[in-house]
Amino acid sequence: MTRLFRYGGVLAGMLVLASCHFKGPNDEIAGSIGKELITVSDLRHTAAFIGISDLTKGDPSLWSGSVRKAVLAETIQDQLLLDFVRDRRISLPPEEVSLLPKDRTMRELERKRMLIREAIRRIAPRQIVTDQEIRTYYHNHIKRFTLPEEALVRHIVTSDRKEGIEIQKALEGGASFSALAKARSLGVEASTGGLMAPFSKGEMPQPFDEVFDLSPGEITDLLPSTYGYHLFKLIRLIPGSERPLRQVRGEIRKILIARQRQKLLGSWLSEQEIKKPWKPARHYRKIFSVDLE
Repeated sequence: MTRLFRYGGVLAGMLVLASCHFKGPNDEIAGSIGKELITVSDLRHTAAFIGISDLTKGDPSLWSGSVRKAVLAETIQDQLLLDFVRDRRISLPPEEVSLLPKDRTMRELERKRMLIREAIRRIAPRQIVTDQEIRTYYHNHIKRFTLPEEALVRHIVTSDRKEGIEIQKALEGGASFSALAKARSLGVEASTGGLMAPFSKGEMPQPFDEVFDLSPGEITDLLPSTYGYHLFKLIRLIPGSERPLRQVRGEIRKILIARQRQKLLGSWLSEQEIKKPWKPARHYRKIFSVDLE
């Protein structure tokens, strides 16, 4: 089944609205997960919290297949986690209850968020990562920890091509790039003589990459873009370098722990989905019999 795994506060926060059932007296039953009935409102609240409420207006039959797939998958996961909370009678300690919001709706949402976070902690507890696993990950993903080559440049941009040509001729005549940038450039870095923060290839709009073919001190031709007309002077190229393992050890540890927890939670959810399969109501069999594999 397709899953959108998220961890820690992010995952717990994602579950809040989706895990609360806002059933009205005339709310249609879309289906069931185990003994729990799931309404159309439940599905819409899931969509709202994952940021796609605009795609779930009107009758569910009008939703696209991908939207139905995402909303249903999230709703199923949320309900399975809520069942875990209920079956194990997980409750909040008094000191945490005292910190809940006074507003009734917000209080219930926060309570559920905290309970589900505890459920996830129990289902997928924090794992131990060895130094060897960290070293292996580092060497197998060394590109991820390599800083790319960067260019340090001065930049002049103008909205008018004719003005750009005039500036270019002045530079060819020996005028100061820095002075012209201060006087005539529209760029945000004009006040510093056009000096930009270092950037890597592909980080900026396409014309900027031209500087990587220059030698220090060289100036590009006048380069057009959707932002105007550009001139660049390369000061120097800053060589790329690998970040040492000691610098990224903590970052790798978090990645590996998250992976292990994802695997544990994924296995648990797969088991629960077999025990408590999604059963769409008769009216929604075609609409929500989406193959989530």
